[in-house]
Amino acid sequence: MTTVPTTPAGDGTAHDAASDEEEGPPPAPWHFKVLLVGTVGYLIYRLVWFIFWLAGHSWHG
Repeated sequence: MTTVPTTPAGDGTAHDAASDEEEGPPPAPWHFKVLLVGTVGYLIYRLVWFIFWLAGHSWHG
């Protein structure tokens, strides 16, 4: 029978050494990244469009 080495966690409970290899949540899926890039690109497009719209509708005295 094999045992997993444990180290004290400081609060009196045992801590698995194997759980140290896990580093937070899993990475975001590829389609979320595509959606994010598309949304940022669209917002930049709308910002440029708004700047040109303001320039065309500004008061010229």
